[in-house]
Amino acid sequence: RKQLFVAKKYHFSAVADSFEFLFAQVKKKDEIRGAAILSLRDGVLKTPFIWVEDESEELFFYKILAYCFENKRIHSIQTFHQDFVNFLTKNQPSDNTLRVKRYTACSGFGEGDLIFQDGDGDYVFT
Repeated sequence: RKQLFVAKKYHFSAVADSFEFLFAQVKKKDEIRGAAILSLRDGVLKTPFIWVEDESEELFFYKILAYCFENKRIHSIQTFHQDFVNFLTKNQPSDNTLRVKRYTACSGFGEGDLIFQDGDGDYVFT
């Protein structure tokens, strides 16, 4: 009841039924080859941080995707990590059991390439 009161009083607040941060890693011979910080809020898995060496990338992404299927609470993935987006696009299940979202926004363009990194934008915190 208190959460409903807060949500009604502060219109820009968000109330989550469940929220947690997760840490994932992949190792080869006790050496870390990849790491990720994932947030899970009300069934939406987000990727605020992913680092993985090229040779371990596919295995690591398969591990994250497998976790999504094992955890029945997860129904969507949101990510800015382009290699992970490419992997998910190529390996998305045909029965649409998991939705993949990718949002990109920019207020202006300068000279040179525009690069988005994990962690850019408020989506990480909500």
